[in-house]
Amino acid sequence: MAKYTAFGLKVQIEMLKQDTSVPKLSEQLGISRQYLLDILKGNRPGRKHIPVISKILGIGETSQTT
Repeated sequence: MAKYTAFGLKVQIEMLKQDTSVPKLSEQLGISRQYLLDILKGNRPGRKHIPVISKILGIGETSQTT
């Protein structure tokens, strides 16, 4: 299983609650699925996307530390 950041785990949980998926969220953001996954795993900083992800899912931002 992939290792996600605290923010990435929050996003995964919220996507399950809202019955959405990585492909749907990445489409809303206008980025590739892989880029979104890289943000959630902490491989990419995603500084400009994290606030938008938080707003779309209605969650608070947390740091990208693992």
